Amino acid sequence: MIGDEDVNPSTILELIVGIQRLGLSYHFEEDIRRALNRIMFVQGTNVRLEKGVHATTLYFRLCRQHGFEVSQGKSFFFFFLDKIFWE
Repeated sequence: MIGDEDVNPSTILELIVGIQRLGLSYHFEEDIRRALNRIMFVQGTNVRLEKGVHATTLYFRLCRQHGFEVSQGKSFFFFFLDKIFWE
């Protein structure tokens, strides 16, 4: 499931968090790295941001945990401000 390309990115992020909470992430380090890499470079920022605050914060934390360079720039902040005030 972690390697499936047609699975929703937020589902993959939830699965990675579940694996980490069970203490099994060391068995799946390469799979987790590939999944995060695919989400980061193939699916683009807009896909992640549209899923909401929860998915975006999971993405941010997991990427930072696994050594990926993720900006904490204004795009994240302004996206959520726009969602709060304009919807």
